Amino acid sequence: MVIPPPVRPPRILKFLKPYVLKMHFTNKYVSAQVIHSPTATVASAASSQEKALRSSMGSTRDVAAAAKIGKILAERLLLKEIPAVSVSLKREQKYHGKVKAVIDSLTEAGEAGGLCVSQGGRFPPFSSEGKPPKRVGKGHKDLTLCRVFRKKTCCDAAQTHPALLSIRRLALTGEASEECLHLWELLECSICDPRVGVQPGPPLICTSFCDRVFQACSNAYFSMDAKTQVLAPCGANDFVCGRASEWASNGTELCLAAGFRVEQSVGMHGGIEEVSCYGGKVSLDSIADSWGASRSEKPHKTGNSGLLEDFQQWLQDMPSNERVSWAVGGLVLTAGLLFISSKRKSHNQRQKLAAIQRAARRLEVKMNPTPTSSQGNRKGNRR
Repeated sequence: MVIPPPVRPPRILKFLKPYVLKMHFTNKYVSAQVIHSPTATVASAASSQEKALRSSMGSTRDVAAAAKIGKILAERLLLKEIPAVSVSLKREQKYHGKVKAVIDSLTEAGEAGGLCVSQGGRFPPFSSEGKPPKRVGKGHKDLTLCRVFRKKTCCDAAQTHPALLSIRRLALTGEASEECLHLWELLECSICDPRVGVQPGPPLICTSFCDRVFQACSNAYFSMDAKTQVLAPCGANDFVCGRASEWASNGTELCLAAGFRVEQSVGMHGGIEEVSCYGGKVSLDSIADSWGASRSEKPHKTGNSGLLEDFQQWLQDMPSNERVSWAVGGLVLTAGLLFISSKRKSHNQRQKLAAIQRAARRLEVKMNPTPTSSQGNRKGNRR
C-alpha cells in the first residue's frame, strides 16, 4: 500500500499582497520604495534625494518631506496600475512620525484615486460617478474623441462630444494653426485621463503645458461662452471674438479662463508638477505608451500594410506633441485609411466575383448551345 505524501498547505505569500512598501530614513533624506516580492524587483520608488524634487522641497528630511514622498509614490503607483501594497517595517520603525506620514499620505492618495469624481464647472457629470475608471467598448458607446483612453477612463460620449465640437469650431472659425489644434485637443482630452477623472474639481493642468498652448494659440480666435461663462473657440454664431492674446497674457490665464485649474508651482520640470498635473512629461509618456500598446494588440493584415507604410513613417517623423495628439484624437486618419483599404478590398472582391460569373455564363453557353432558329424567333418576338 502506497501512502501518499501529506498535502502541503499553500504558502502564506499567496494570501499576501505581492507589493511590499519599505522605507528608509537618514539624517538628510527620506526614501520609500515598493518591491514586487515574487520577482524581487523594485516596482516604484520615490526619494527626496532626487534632483528634480530637492529644488521644490523646503526640507528633505522632516515629516512634511515624508508626506510629500508618500503622495508622489502613490501617484506613481497609480500610473503603473498597482492597486494595493503591504507595509514592511523594520524592528526599530514604529507607526509614528515620518513612518506615519508616509503611510497616511500613501493611503489617502490611494483612496482618493480610485473612484470617478465629476469635475464640475463646464464639464458634464460622469455617468460612472462613484465607480472606478473602466474600459469603454467600441460601437455606439465608443468615445467620439480621446480614444486613446479607452482602456481606462471615466469618460463617455457626454464628455467627448463637447470636446469634439470645440475642436471643430477652432478649426473652422477659430483660424487656428495645426499646432494649436493638436495642443488644444490634448487640453480638452484631459478630462478623460484616468488620473484626472478621480480628482475632485476641474482638471489640473501643468503650467508648462498651458504656456505651450498659449504660445501656439495666441493668434487663434476665442469668445466667451454665454452658458458656461468660460473662454471657448469662436463659433459661427458668436458676435464678439478676439485673439487669445487679447483675452489672456500668458498660459496660466488662458487655462483658467477656459475652465481648468493650473498647477501654480513653477520651475519643477520633471518633479512634483510632472506627476500631479496633466500635460507634463509623465502624463504625455503614459498616453504615448498606451497608444503604442493599443496599436500592437491588433496587428493589421498584410493586405493593409502597404497602404499604411507611408502613414507610419510619417508618424515616426512627427514631433512628440503632434504624435500624442494624433493618439488622443482617436486615430481618425488611421481609421480613414483602414476604411479606404477595406473599401478597395471589397470592390476588388466584387470585381473578381463578377468576372467569375461572366466566365461561368460563357462556359454554360458553350456547353449548351441553342438552335439558331430559336434564337431568331426570340429576336423576332423581341421586335
